[in-house]
Amino acid sequence: MLPVLILLVCAISAEPTLYQRKANIAGGKPASLGQFPHQVFLEMDNEFDCGGALITSRHVLTAAHCFSLGAKEIKVTFGVVNIKDVPSKNVAYASHFTYHQYHSRPKLTHDIAVVQLPTRT
Repeated sequence: MLPVLILLVCAISAEPTLYQRKANIAGGKPASLGQFPHQVFLEMDNEFDCGGALITSRHVLTAAHCFSLGAKEIKVTFGVVNIKDVPSKNVAYASHFTYHQYHSRPKLTHDIAVVQLPTRT
């Protein structure tokens, strides 16, 4: 039993993490800037980032685990295709987000949130 357990632990620890895996899509090619204007890059209080998708002119769908409970400002940049080169234009700032009432951070269940963008004047 012990050799099987050791083998299992070794196999699990050898599994590459999500961030170690290649992020290429088979047969894919790099997107050009502005090609996907509905794709957004979210920064919370200038220190954490996530992706999202514009689902209406005022709402972004993203993951609930992206938000810390005390996030005061959410910077939303539209059309980002490379997180290493985020443009400084096409930006909106939001302060309101809602996440699923049964979201569990430890379990990552119901991991969905909506960011409400300000009304354009």
